[in-house]
Amino acid sequence: PVSLSTEFNILLESLLIYPNPTNGSFTVQVAQEFLEGEFTVVNGLGQVVKNLVVSQTNTPINIMGMATGLYIVKVKKGNKTQSTKLVISN
Repeated sequence: PVSLSTEFNILLESLLIYPNPTNGSFTVQVAQEFLEGEFTVVNGLGQVVKNLVVSQTNTPINIMGMATGLYIVKVKKGNKTQSTKLVISN
């Protein structure tokens, strides 16, 4: 049998986005290790459409006016990076 390491499980929970899908705003929740890290939202063309520094573990993000579709959300601090998908709907 194959088991996942505890370290892998912790990394999966380092970046949470809710609600997802969203239609106007969402909250990004990051682990302590990513505080003061760079947060970016990238569209399907690879363009950065939102960029900010995450200064608290739960940060509300306003995305009003952004086109519907699939986006990649990334948080990076030092040599650590986490990413997940975000769906913007009507």
